[in-house]
Amino acid sequence: MNVHYYFDRNLGAWVRLPLTWELHSDFVKELIATIRVMFLLLELLLLLHVMTLLKNCLLCNVCFLWMLIGCQEKAILLH
Repeated sequence: MNVHYYFDRNLGAWVRLPLTWELHSDFVKELIATIRVMFLLLELLLLLHVMTLLKNCLLCNVCFLWMLIGCQEKAILLH
């Protein structure tokens, strides 16, 4: 695990950098930006998957209703 340290002159020793300070370093900013992009892409893929499932369900429901009222040709054309 990467841990950032800084030299504290008052203590005369290397001290672990507080997490809130690490968030402002360029290295950590890049990592956070990359992770955010990955999460956004995953969210988009999930949304597309859900929309595809909903579309398929809606088509099947429409086909089912058409078959109930005797429009089998229209239902078959959708699939």
